[in-house]
Amino acid sequence: MSYSVSLWFDDEAQVRDIWQELKSAGVGTFADGPIRPHVTLAHELDVDADLFAEGLRERLEAHPTFELTFPGLGLFVDSGILYLSVVMTDALWSLHRDVYALALAHGGRSSLYYQPGRWTPHCTLALNLTPETMVDAVKACQKVLFPLRAAATRVGMIQNPSEVELLALPLAVHQ
Repeated sequence: MSYSVSLWFDDEAQVRDIWQELKSAGVGTFADGPIRPHVTLAHELDVDADLFAEGLRERLEAHPTFELTFPGLGLFVDSGILYLSVVMTDALWSLHRDVYALALAHGGRSSLYYQPGRWTPHCTLALNLTPETMVDAVKACQKVLFPLRAAATRVGMIQNPSEVELLALPLAVHQ
């Protein structure tokens, strides 16, 4: 069984609104599923869930909430994914690095695209796009007023492929 680690943020409505616009345009999204808007920090981890969760809980004590900025759209053309790009900040980089180090300490390794130096932080908007539906997807997002902003508030552990949320941990509150 594998797991993902997701970063959740406070203002999900702005992403859910985009998902609905895309759905109205006939583009596949997470609009009707169990997945909440997120930035994936690690994916396809093969670790002991309980031990990893305990380590994650300890490490998150050092990470306060922080602002996420989504400056625009991006495409992973080869895999047909439209996403919101995320500005890399020191806080985001530090959190990602800690999650990855924890995974390695527990004998797991995130999929190649989520490893430090290869990771492109993003929030997925649409999946399985063809060259034709990519155009439709981008057109459906033309009214979005960028940049979008949200506060990163929680980290969750997800069981793959069922997308069951196993754990939701708060980031430390600013003092």
